[in-house]
Amino acid sequence: MAIIVAIKRGWISRKDGLERLMKMVKFLAKAGSYHGVFPHFWDGRSGQTIPFSRKDDGGDLVETSFLIAGPAVRATVLRRQGPAGGRAALRINSLWLDVEWDWHTRDGGQRAATGIGARTTAGP
Repeated sequence: MAIIVAIKRGWISRKDGLERLMKMVKFLAKAGSYHGVFPHFWDGRSGQTIPFSRKDDGGDLVETSFLIAGPAVRATVLRRQGPAGGRAALRINSLWLDVEWDWHTRDGGQRAATGIGARTTAGP
């Protein structure tokens, strides 16, 4: 989000902002993930997961949600900024489209797919 604001306020050029953004997106595209969900920590050079704890070295849904929200907004803004922005938006969209949110549910998405046992909220 900071890059979009910096471009908008003229603190950095659009070209510099896109270059910085694409550097981040390229890292995310090569970094380790678990069914599209990113880990809590990475090695910044290799993109390999750094285990969060001895028993938890996998994907982090909360961190991925936050991480995806910023690029999703950026992709929307970038689409309006010509061909270079459109290419960046496509790469960003591919990141969040790769996240298999339903795989990370207790039943691996079966409940969502069939509707069986889906949670409902009863009114008062």
